[in-house]
Amino acid sequence: MNDLTTHKTLIKPGYLILSREPIIIYAVLGSAVMVTMHDKRLHYGGAVHFVYPRTETADNATVKYGNVSILSIYNAMIQFGSTKNDIVSKIFGGSDNPGESTGQANVEQAKKTLKRLGVKLAGVDAGGTSGRKLVYFNHTNEAAIILAERIRKYDWYPYS
Repeated sequence: MNDLTTHKTLIKPGYLILSREPIIIYAVLGSAVMVTMHDKRLHYGGAVHFVYPRTETADNATVKYGNVSILSIYNAMIQFGSTKNDIVSKIFGGSDNPGESTGQANVEQAKKTLKRLGVKLAGVDAGGTSGRKLVYFNHTNEAAIILAERIRKYDWYPYS
């Protein structure tokens, strides 16, 4: 990998990124969750960044919901030629402020959806009360995480 030519992008809440080319994906996570999927045979992958655990209505079926976003990236990878046995996933984020449970619900939905799809869960860095700054490389399935006690507007710089 040549860092000068590898594309770098911020995945904002409610988005999906999938690429056969090597890319570095940045995220800032609070209660939202980022699920990565990587094809260990074809060496590509991507991520979804969702805000809410699930929706039950077709009118709201967007990738800002965990049940929709995880199914969407999984289906896209199958269309790209991946097989279920070659896909591994990781879960990041899902922190909660005291008295809140959205983050925990997001993490549980991610685990439930991945289990239903039969996708191997290779790692989890989720929960607690700290936000996360995340850098993920889709070509190798490697991630670097920094815990943050507060998420500030400038945490998005220079990626916004």
